[in-house]
Parts: sequence; C-alpha cells; structure tokens
Amino acid sequence: MQWCLNGDCREDYRGYPSQLQAIIQRFAFPEWAYKPESSPGSRQIQLWHFILELLRKEEYHDVIAWQGDYGEFVIKDPDEVARLWGARKCKPQMNYDKLSRALSP
Repeated sequence: MQWCLNGDCREDYRGYPSQLQAIIQRFAFPEWAYKPESSPGSRQIQLWHFILELLRKEEYHDVIAWQGDYGEFVIKDPDEVARLWGARKCKPQMNYDKLSRALSP
C-alpha cells in the first residue's frame, strides 16, 4: 500500500522521523489535500499545507525544520516564514504576529 504526505506517495517513509511515520500511516490525507503549489488557485492554500511544503524543502531548513520524533517542528526564522506566507497569499503586510494567530488552536 502507498501512503502520501503532501502529494509525495511512497511505499515507505525513509527519511522521515520514525514517530512521524507512525502518525502518517494512521492519518492518511484525502486526495484533495495534495495540491501542487503551482496549481491554479494555489493562493487558496491552507496554512498547514504551506508549512508542510516548507518542511519538505531542503532550502528552508534554516527557516523551519522537524524537531524530535513526534511530528513537531520548530520555526527558526519567524519573520521569514511570515514573509513567505504573505508572498504566497499575496498579502505583503503579513508578519509573524498575524501568522501566529492562525497557528493557535
């Protein structure tokens, strides 16, 4: 059986933290959740999906990265994450204060 994380479908999860592998296998996302960032209407992306995109890309590991084995991540450069999110949503006034409100439960 294949499992998908952020549109990346694999038979296994080598390269992901072991605890995250277990979590992913229990909570497979529906097909509609895998929207490539260049798809039409990608401006409608949800924040959780955007964060997963950043976490998967090597070039952003100095900005945001996985931490530990429990599916936790750390935002190393909050201002840059907010800037990237604002650029993606076409909201140049985005800052971390606004972004953090969306991250709160």
